[in-house]
Amino acid sequence: MVIAGIGSIVRWIAFPLVWPLGLGVAGFFLVQSLHSVSVAMVLIGLQKMIGETVSEERTGAAQGIAYFFNGFFMAAVTLASGPLYDRLGVDGFWAMIPIAVIGMALIGLAARSAPKLSVRR
Repeated sequence: MVIAGIGSIVRWIAFPLVWPLGLGVAGFFLVQSLHSVSVAMVLIGLQKMIGETVSEERTGAAQGIAYFFNGFFMAAVTLASGPLYDRLGVDGFWAMIPIAVIGMALIGLAARSAPKLSVRR
């Protein structure tokens, strides 16, 4: 999940720089590819964490809660992105960096608060 957080931060730092650096569509493609890396790593990391820290009887509930909050916050940020982009244009992408950093901080908090031993099966 740390890989996902780092990929997300790099993506949002690089995204508004692609056009000014003259990297064109190929640059956008490469930067946007980091999105697939971050999403994949979050999904894999989340499943790994749930598998290691949640009893088998509660796995479904843990997955449901995780995906509910993932969808909720993704929708909230998406709704906020429209007015932000309308007001700031491409500079609105800079606002995504703190969101990615907050995500990294939450990953760190989750890692610190997770049980240190695997759940008995």
